Amino acid sequence: MEWKSTPAAARAAAFWYTLLGLFLAAFAFWQSLTAGIAFAAVWLLLGLWLGLAVLPTWRVRLTPRELEVSVGVLFPILHRMPRLTVCGLQRVTTPVLRRAGLCLAWVHGAGGQTCLLPLLPAEDLDALCRALGL
Repeated sequence: MEWKSTPAAARAAAFWYTLLGLFLAAFAFWQSLTAGIAFAAVWLLLGLWLGLAVLPTWRVRLTPRELEVSVGVLFPILHRMPRLTVCGLQRVTTPVLRRAGLCLAWVHGAGGQTCLLPLLPAEDLDALCRALGL
């Protein structure tokens, strides 16, 4: 089983990124107009890079032996958790994520091992829970 980033996930990530940027921009513009404009330009470029380059690389795979989460462009990150060590899953939703049909999940493993599964569609998370026997 494999899950990749969806358009709904991109919209939810863009919404939260925009809210954070608006909050932080107030402090930059408070310093000076030049600082505010520079902050807005850097924030916009970073947001475009995250939205167009990084988010599409995100995927979750469930193999017979392990749960894999990978993301990254320049420095790919691969997190593997053996299926036998998975002992729990914590689902987190917000009103915005519920409206988009998404949720966040923390998978807990033996020995304190955790793995974050961001912006998964709710029905896919239900399928993952059934596959893991949770």
